[in-house]
Parts: sequence; C-alpha cells; structure tokens
Amino acid sequence: MDAKDLQPLLAAKRWDALVQQCLLFELRSASAQQVETQAVLQNAAILMIGHMLKDDAKAAHFVWKRIPDPGKKAAPYLESVWQLGKHLLLKDRRSFYGAVDNTKWPEVLVPFVDALRAAVRERMTGFIVKAYSSIQLKRTAELLGFKDAGEAKNYATSLSWRIEGDMVYPQSRKVAVGGAGLKLPELGNLSKYMQEFEMK
Repeated sequence: MDAKDLQPLLAAKRWDALVQQCLLFELRSASAQQVETQAVLQNAAILMIGHMLKDDAKAAHFVWKRIPDPGKKAAPYLESVWQLGKHLLLKDRRSFYGAVDNTKWPEVLVPFVDALRAAVRERMTGFIVKAYSSIQLKRTAELLGFKDAGEAKNYATSLSWRIEGDMVYPQSRKVAVGGAGLKLPELGNLSKYMQEFEMK
C-alpha cells in the first residue's frame, strides 16, 4: 500500500479508518509472507503513528513488539517512531517534542509525524484548559512543544487566552447556546461545592 493512499484519511482526521487500512495491509502481507519489504515496514511505522493519533500508545507498543528484528534493523526509523510512543506512554512531552523535531524522518512519514505532533498539542491544549486556571508562559511552551515563549504566546492569543506578563490564563472556548455546556442547576451545584471546598 502506498502511504499516499492514506493521505485523505490523515487530512480528514479519520484515525480509526487509517488504523484499519494499515491492519488490513499488515494481514495481507503476513499471509503472503512479505514481512520485511519496505512497504510493509513503512506500514508498520504508519500503524504505530495511527495508534498514537488515537491516543493509544500501548497499541503502538504491540505493533513494535511484533516487528521482526531483521525488519527493525533494515528500517531504523521504526525505532524512532517507537521512541515517540515510549515518550507518550511515560507522559514525557518534552522528550516527545524533542524527538519529533530532532529526528530526520523519511519523507513518506513526515505528514504522519506532523499530524501526530498537532494531535498531541491539541490534547495538551485541552489538558491545560481543564487543569490550570493560570500557568507560566514558559511551562505552556513546554507542554505544547513550542521552542520559545513567543510562539506559545502567539498560540495562546489565537485561542483568546488572557496573557499578563509571563502568566497565561487559559479559557475554554465558549459553548454555543443550546450546546453541551453545563445547565444552570449544575452550575449552581458546582458553585456550592467550590464554596464549601474553599472554606475548608
């Protein structure tokens, strides 16, 4: 299978379909006993990335474990892809972004690695909104994989986050009327709970 055939799924963020296509190719190749061809090894790399796009680095680990050793030696980029999965499993975002930036990726994998970086950044953006009412700009840059605070500041500004000095005040996007936000009674209960919590 040509990696270009997967580009539409990548562009549409259809991670499940991408993984399914890679699994089908893997099964067909195994039944034809083509376990170490370049196409099969590239497919294994894309399959690992596909699992990581779905936020399932454990599944990527199983793909890594079933690649034969001669295949790993023939395609050193497989080890580099697995290192990304390892960093995600360990929640070591700094090393993940560093590996993405400092590895010379085969041209065929570049769009997939770029999509993975964007997906991890998007997940971390959601995490910051949920976990922090305020966070240092430098820490924001680390969590989101920006090289400097200026890039992080531009990104935060694009999300309408408030910035004062070196502090960022994340805000979730406004939910449209009739959207899936909290209803008034739920907000009241949440306010009472927070008030009791703060008084303890």
